[in-house]
Amino acid sequence: MGYYKTAKICLNGHMITDDLESSGNNDSFCSECGAKAITHCKYCNANIHGYYFVPGVLNLAAETTVPAYCHNCGEPYPWTETFLKTAEEMVDMFNELSTEQKQQLKETFPDLIVETPQSKLAALRAAKLINGLTSFGKDIFVKLLQDNVVDSLFALMHLKS
Repeated sequence: MGYYKTAKICLNGHMITDDLESSGNNDSFCSECGAKAITHCKYCNANIHGYYFVPGVLNLAAETTVPAYCHNCGEPYPWTETFLKTAEEMVDMFNELSTEQKQQLKETFPDLIVETPQSKLAALRAAKLINGLTSFGKDIFVKLLQDNVVDSLFALMHLKS
């Protein structure tokens, strides 16, 4: 059976290497954004899952995705925490949403960044609220979601800038 190699990812979520053991990458900071690079969960110290290696199997097409949550303790990684906080702060800036609508939109985010049984419902709720926005910041908010929401869910949302 296979096992996960250790990934090195910067605090902003840029993959530096998905196979630390083989790459020998000693970079402490991201060459893309300058943020500190990590290899372990800050809550439980478990290695961040990278490439899934199966001895004797050549997998040339595999692309490792950056995980949102720790496989060991379930806590969000720093890039996930940053997205959730940023998205919530942006929602608070939309004056055309009521306090209740803002809360409803914020509650959709955890189900939009990973596939869950509630993800499609979350996409529908978020799309209804977001498509009704007319504020200046809507385009920026939609781009933030596009960069962080599961691609298939973002496509279902039919968001218009």
